Amino acid sequence: MKISMADIIKWIKRKKVKYVNARRIAKEFNTDPRLVGKILSYLSKLGALKLYKKRKGRFSIYQVESTAIDKIDLKGFKGKKKKFTT
Repeated sequence: MKISMADIIKWIKRKKVKYVNARRIAKEFNTDPRLVGKILSYLSKLGALKLYKKRKGRFSIYQVESTAIDKIDLKGFKGKKKKFTT
């Protein structure tokens, strides 16, 4: 299943979560958790998420930076249509 970065950002904004991991989002979108993990690590490089807890052998937990996530312009992602596929 294809999932875009804009979908994840919209989901985080809609749910107003403080902490998130790949498994939680993967269950919501019915997709592969490794794929969601790659997107979350990319969002952490952008500054929208901060690594909260790195767990050995399990999913990392990210803390949502609410001010940074609001500043990300979703219009930029619509033009490129960057989709991550499994």
